[in-house]
Amino acid sequence: MEHHERRSGELARELLNRVAERPDPYAELLGGASADRAFDERQSRRWQHQVDEESATWEGTLLDLAERGTQVALDTTRGGRVVGHLTGVGTDVVVLSRGNAPDLWLRRASIVSLSLLERTLVSSGSREAKSVTLQALIFSAAAFRPAISMVLTGQIAVINGVLMSCGVDVCLVRTDSEVRRNIVVHLAAVDEVTVHG
Repeated sequence: MEHHERRSGELARELLNRVAERPDPYAELLGGASADRAFDERQSRRWQHQVDEESATWEGTLLDLAERGTQVALDTTRGGRVVGHLTGVGTDVVVLSRGNAPDLWLRRASIVSLSLLERTLVSSGSREAKSVTLQALIFSAAAFRPAISMVLTGQIAVINGVLMSCGVDVCLVRTDSEVRRNIVVHLAAVDEVTVHG
């Protein structure tokens, strides 16, 4: 009798072990469906990323980077490079925030390329920038007569002085050099503006 009880106990354990080792067909089915869904989602993300890259535009890329405040290095037609966080995009201007330094307003036409200093995806651009222009920014600043620096197209020298007034397509800057003089600047020739306060 004791032999029979021991044998039936061993048999029960052996059956339990076999059942535990046997895979649950429903678990396998659900696991397979989960793996398929994860694969499909990865494929969909890859496909969407490729579509975004193939439909990317300069304006859309600038807008996406500005929305994130992405840190960039901008190479300009003057051969210079400016670094900062892209924080605004207008029809012909971008705003670059530079930490403790004053913001830089840069004409979009003077940017030849940008380097991403952070890991960022380039996105498609079906949107349009705000209808803010470089001229409008300079015009608004003129009311406060701030100290400014201006870089003009094709010029190496920087104009430093006080922004005295701004008209339709010209502004008046009083230089802060030893010999003070007023300079009338054609706004279409302005590539970069830094407002010092």
